[in-house]
This record gives sequence, structure tokens and C-alpha cells, in this order.
Amino acid sequence: RSVDASVAADQPELISLLAGSRFDARAFSDIGYNQPEYATVDYVSRSFGGIELRQEFAVVEQLDTLFIKSPDAEVINLRRYDPAISDTSPDCLRVELNYAMSEVRIYVSNGEPARMPDESPADYDDPNDIPTAPNTANCTYQPASQALTSWVARSSADRK
Repeated sequence: RSVDASVAADQPELISLLAGSRFDARAFSDIGYNQPEYATVDYVSRSFGGIELRQEFAVVEQLDTLFIKSPDAEVINLRRYDPAISDTSPDCLRVELNYAMSEVRIYVSNGEPARMPDESPADYDDPNDIPTAPNTANCTYQPASQALTSWVARSSADRK
């Protein structure tokens, strides 16, 4: 809930926490363990922004995606990957871990909405009726070719 600015510092650091899972309805059992197809957890803090972790188990890649939204603080030194980056605290930072390919990719964007109007807004009387499409300039929808950086992890026999 929103509070007056004069008492904002007195509020708990963790503003919200949301967790969820999706299961295969055809294989779901009301007893025992059910393997999730998808799991997500989302944290929002008063001072440090938000973090969302998405885990996809039903795809071949077994992909984990971490979204970090902290426009007021630098999370990762992005200039290590691109010295021309002017804003080191983007409003969208996506770290993708692909376990099947042993690969990590980092995507960034700033000031880009997640969705854009898909058609001419003038064609619609009600602005809520305007269809939208994913904005590929937003880090959430950027393809692999737009990753700021990527690297392949190497396995070690000593670590599991």
C-alpha cells in the first residue's frame, strides 16, 4: 500500500512478495510431489527496487531468468561489457541462465515500455481497446542477438 512520504522510511524494507507455480493439469496429483512446469517469485523492496526470478522446467533449456529493476542504484557494472553505456542503472535488467547450453546472457534497456500499441490508436474510440504487442527494445523481449553480453559456463568435476 502507498503511504505518505513522511512515514515512508518507517515502513518495512520488503514491500511485497509474490510466489507462484504452474503445474501440468493432466499429471497433477492431490497427494505426493508435483513437478512444477514454471515457478516465479517476485520481491519488491522500499529502497532497492524489485527482483523477479522465473524458472521454466517444462522446456528443454530449463531456463532461469532473473529480472532486476533498480533504476536508482547500480546493480552490475555494465561498462565492463560496453564502455559506451551512459546509464549504469537501467530500469530493466534481465539475466538469463540457460542450463542446457551452459550459457548466461545479460539484456538491458532503459525507458522502453514492455508493450507498444500494435495498430493505429486513432482507429479505436476507447484507448483500452487498442491491441498491444511486445516491445523488442525492452529487455524482457529482446532476442538473443541483442544481449549486452553472454558467456558459456564451464563445468567442474569438483562442483555439483
